[in-house]
Amino acid sequence: MDEVIPINELADLRRTRYRQTKENFVRSEDDALDFINEMGFVWLIDPSEADLPSVHLASPSPYKPSGHRYVQNAASWWDLKQTLPGRKACYYSKVLRGRGTFISWDCFPLFYAVYATGNDYRHDYREGILSRDEKRVLDLVGGAPEISTHELRRKFGTPGKDTTRAMDRALQNLQETFRITVAGGSLEGWSLHNWALVEDWVPAECLERARQLDPSTAKRELTLRYVRMAIAASVGDIAWVFRWKRREVAPLVDDLVRESRLREVEVPDLPGILFSTGD
Repeated sequence: MDEVIPINELADLRRTRYRQTKENFVRSEDDALDFINEMGFVWLIDPSEADLPSVHLASPSPYKPSGHRYVQNAASWWDLKQTLPGRKACYYSKVLRGRGTFISWDCFPLFYAVYATGNDYRHDYREGILSRDEKRVLDLVGGAPEISTHELRRKFGTPGKDTTRAMDRALQNLQETFRITVAGGSLEGWSLHNWALVEDWVPAECLERARQLDPSTAKRELTLRYVRMAIAASVGDIAWVFRWKRREVAPLVDDLVRESRLREVEVPDLPGILFSTGD
């Protein structure tokens, strides 16, 4: 074992790295973009199951929105899911664990290489990879440069709870597989995004890098970025965040340890073997 990190020290290091102290809070849109670019990927709202960075907890007033009205100063961070992709400053979609995730353009090719098929969606529909509802959404989103959630719902099908659930399920799956993305949206109401096809909206040079990247290489780099971010993480942590199988993550981590890109660390009071990049 190379290093022992007391659990209180790990918590302090994460608070600083995740911008959760008054000295380095995210206080503006530019601060948020710096945070996203520094981390590579950041959640909109922190996952309650894990200690991970989010613009929510990096805000000096991390209150959650209630209904269609903002609570106290929540709008300063809640609006970022529209304003940052609205100016193509970064990528934003429901990606990791089905939650809203900001991804820097530097990190985007890694995610795309791992999670996207890269195939034309009509081909994947014929092969049975996409559902009828998913194809319907893609047809509608691809029919215009951008389409609002309101307009998408109007065109998707007969209004009703079943239609809403079907469209929301399709939107979720298509975001996680990097077929559609948030392209800005309205700051009024709740999650009134504009939508676009990834292949149409992502900068061409970024998409080209993504398509040339080997998925196994991308997995290794995403693993390193996450462990560096978290300071210490287990095989189970890595598998949970990216929804990968533990039996696939374990040999990947072993390889990185042999290459001296990861090393074992101990955090008393945390179970299992943990790994760090040493950064």
